Amino acid sequence: MEVEIEHVELGFINELNKNICGLQVEGNLMCFALRTGSLFLIDLDTPSNVIRCQIPLVRDGGVNAEKVLKIWLNPSRSLILVKTNFAKYYLCDVDVIVKTNGESMTQNAIASVKQLSKKNCDVRSVAWVRNAKATGMHDKFNLLIGTARGQVYYIEINSKLSEQNATLLYESPDSIDGIYWNDANGDIIIASKNKLIYWDGLQSSSNNNKNDREISPKITLSKKRKSNEVEEYEHMHMEYTNKFAVYKNSFAWVTESGIVFSNVEQVKKSNKKVLGSSKVILNVELPNSKKPIRDIILSDYHILILRESSITIVNQLDNSVIYNQSIWSNDNEHILGFASDVHYKQATFWCFSASNIFEIILKKESNSVWRLLCDQQRYDDALNLQDLSLFEQSSIQYLKGMHLLEENVYSDAAKCFGKSDTVSIPEIALKLLDGDDGMLKIGEQKLNALQFFLSEKLLNYRHKDSLKYTIILDWIMWNYVRLFCLIDEKACSEREPDRLKYWDQRKEEISASVKKLIDDNINLLERGTFYQLLEKSGRRIELLYLAEKLNDHQYLMNYWIRNENWYESLKVLQKAKDPQLAYKHANILLVNCSQSTINTWMTMENLNPVFLIDAILTYFSIYQKSTKGSKVLQENYALTYLKWYVGNNDVNDKIIYNTIVYMMITTPIIQEGNDAMQTDHNNDNDVIEFMENYSSKSHLEFVLRLSLKFERIKVAIYLLKLSDQYEDAVDLALSNGLVDEAKEIANMESLAKDFTIKRKHWIKIAQVVLSQHLEKPDIKQNIRSIIRESEGTVKINDLLPFFNEFTTVANLKDELVRSLEEHNHEIITIRDKIKHSLELKKDIIHETEKFKERYRILEPGKSCDQCQKMLQTRKFLVFPCGHCFHTDCLIRAILSSNDYNLKGKIENFQKRLNKDRKSVNPKELEELMATKCCLCSDIAINKIDEATIDDKERSQWVI
Repeated sequence: MEVEIEHVELGFINELNKNICGLQVEGNLMCFALRTGSLFLIDLDTPSNVIRCQIPLVRDGGVNAEKVLKIWLNPSRSLILVKTNFAKYYLCDVDVIVKTNGESMTQNAIASVKQLSKKNCDVRSVAWVRNAKATGMHDKFNLLIGTARGQVYYIEINSKLSEQNATLLYESPDSIDGIYWNDANGDIIIASKNKLIYWDGLQSSSNNNKNDREISPKITLSKKRKSNEVEEYEHMHMEYTNKFAVYKNSFAWVTESGIVFSNVEQVKKSNKKVLGSSKVILNVELPNSKKPIRDIILSDYHILILRESSITIVNQLDNSVIYNQSIWSNDNEHILGFASDVHYKQATFWCFSASNIFEIILKKESNSVWRLLCDQQRYDDALNLQDLSLFEQSSIQYLKGMHLLEENVYSDAAKCFGKSDTVSIPEIALKLLDGDDGMLKIGEQKLNALQFFLSEKLLNYRHKDSLKYTIILDWIMWNYVRLFCLIDEKACSEREPDRLKYWDQRKEEISASVKKLIDDNINLLERGTFYQLLEKSGRRIELLYLAEKLNDHQYLMNYWIRNENWYESLKVLQKAKDPQLAYKHANILLVNCSQSTINTWMTMENLNPVFLIDAILTYFSIYQKSTKGSKVLQENYALTYLKWYVGNNDVNDKIIYNTIVYMMITTPIIQEGNDAMQTDHNNDNDVIEFMENYSSKSHLEFVLRLSLKFERIKVAIYLLKLSDQYEDAVDLALSNGLVDEAKEIANMESLAKDFTIKRKHWIKIAQVVLSQHLEKPDIKQNIRSIIRESEGTVKINDLLPFFNEFTTVANLKDELVRSLEEHNHEIITIRDKIKHSLELKKDIIHETEKFKERYRILEPGKSCDQCQKMLQTRKFLVFPCGHCFHTDCLIRAILSSNDYNLKGKIENFQKRLNKDRKSVNPKELEELMATKCCLCSDIAINKIDEATIDDKERSQWVI
């Protein structure tokens, strides 16, 4: 432990020199008093702010002036008790002093404890008692005081500071050197001369309920009660020294032979006598000094002893002296006493002389005590020490673990080992498993302890060493597997139902632990090792849980498929929405669970059927075999899926359409009864309907070859028509007896313009039809039907070569007569057309001769009828009426006219000419100008109401 003593700089207070009489520090508030009655309050968080106030002492200017002797500050730093040499006592309200900055010492700020003054009490010791029933701002603490006459008074402070009640609780023939009071349980220890007297507060109340029990010094020191313990020691003959010190639950008392000290609560927990178990530091154990002990204070594990200006610090655990130094000062002044603040975040220690204040800083107090605490098996106290290094914490945990292991408390020992890095993990594991016959026969209790240990180590390595973390994680998983095996073995040999139920619960608990381990380490575990351990041990539930948490859909699919659970497999696929997973397992799922498989595929938006073709064809081959010889045609689910897909998506992959058509064409047709042909045709119609919708997206040649191979004649005919192979289509239809289809092809609109080809097709059709019906009585009707349906493409004379010598004229007479009549009508029509053509020729010749006479002879010197200038000087235009105009004069005349239609056309022409000369034709302008004469047409008529002379000419006639 390191000790530093620092001087508190108070040079700005002039009257300090040899004037300080008391120092108290509580809650980081320093309060010190001067003999002259000045009180100084310094909040150590803001030490620059110093509050000063003056206690109203009696001043006569002589030697007998009233002076302050000592002060006491309560733990909440709200009240100060002041003692003067006139046996007067004052209570000061710190809060009021702070608010008024010490300037107003009214009755609200200070009050006299008159009952003590009246009784002329010489207070030697003070204990502050927390008042649980307080309602005001001043009655939160009461006073338990001891006097030089051996009296113990209980001062109750009311809501008003000036109102106090004093009760005598105890009397001793000797001076009261110190009082220990415990607010929690009401324990009291009184030190008087050579005696220590102890009252147990718990035994002072008849109510055993801790929550309802009233705790008060009045109850503990009731006159009806005797003390629980009394110990006598050799009396120290020093009157005006502080012989008694209290720190939390500990006390120390100075005797003639040494210092008696004890931790009351710790001793009570061990069921020992409180005073009888006290420890003693003998004077011979202290450094030699002729000076008596002036003051003592306690820390958690040390005792600070003041002898004149020398400070000695002793370890409470082994009575060793760890510090002994004197405080140097210029005036060789003596230290008057100690002060400590145990109610702040961290305890602080102080000492003072008549002129100076010093802070005693204890650093690394834990260094000198943690090993000693471990030797005394006080491991929890050691772990609660401040400023422990990581190595020290680790060592304490290891020592605690070893102690618990010796006590066979395996689980707690394992937790301690888990928090220690002092020893390697394998070594700790061997210690935990020590005594078992090999790893395969580990007991459940020790295996659980090993799990606790590894779990603690896992927390340490989580963010430090990924390799060690993974190894420990695998080890924990292996231990869980071993626990499962141990429990299974015990359950197999168990016959009692209650015990079997217990083992089932244990397995559920371990299963829950495994799941929690997986949840907590899902991103860090080695999945291969976990899978292997759980698979080998047959832990199906945990195995599937692991895979689900890892989102390992591949593993789940493989697992369920191995177990032929198609429903669960498809659930995994539907959840994963992974196309690669669907492609990989498409074969086996489609074959074994067809309908559910395609329903699942339909929910997967990013699935590409191109990669499912292999599986679909495999399924289809099995489907063909299963339907062969069957009387009922089963649904082809692969075909259903592909049709659904192309119907709901824009698909351009021809392989998909080819596959659909392939399955439609090659699907076996149920051949049974009279419906066989109808079923065949229905199937062909389905194919044709599909091809009509998607003809451009499949390979027509491939489909045609399939159709011919599997004798889908109607499909083949449709494809031949689609590819404009009409002749082959007609031949195929006729060769398979599909005369109606052949007729339909021959009458197609695309052949209507090509009479020769159409006639050729109909002759083939007629030949087949007539060859089938020559011997039948309805040959006449067939002839009429052929001629009518061919729309006159074939005549009776075209059909004559197809009749044999046995065909009678009676069957042909009507058609022959009709044919001759039609021929005669055509000849008459042609004759009339020839006559009309000759007459038209004569008219054309006459008009031509007449047109030759339409011309005009212009006389020399002919002028423009618009501008009256020579006509030949510029380009001009002559109208049949005899008027002549220059072209530019004619355009101006039209543009100035009221013929808006003609004028608009010329203006439009001019605009187009200005934009692009190449875009207009000059003949267009000539046609517009030659439309009408501007002098003898409606243009001139529209100007009839206009003046014959313009304004310019009129101005020339003005005189």
